[in-house]
Amino acid sequence: MERDSTVSIKVALVLLVGMFASTAYRAATVPVTAEEARAFNRAIGLPAAELFQHYDPRNDVLYTYLAKGVLAVFRLAEWSLR
Repeated sequence: MERDSTVSIKVALVLLVGMFASTAYRAATVPVTAEEARAFNRAIGLPAAELFQHYDPRNDVLYTYLAKGVLAVFRLAEWSLR
């Protein structure tokens, strides 16, 4: 039984690494889409105080603050925006 679980863990890790690699490749090679730019201007580009003045149900607050932190550390680039 342990052999099956270690095989399934290895398969899951290979799939996870493959998904990460394909996402990283896409972020590095595909230009920013118009919708990604709009989402940035609508949520991430605003000061934190304005996030709650203009409510948008499409805005994920946790992601917005996480993205603001990433942008503060790595500055604005295509890969950091995604």
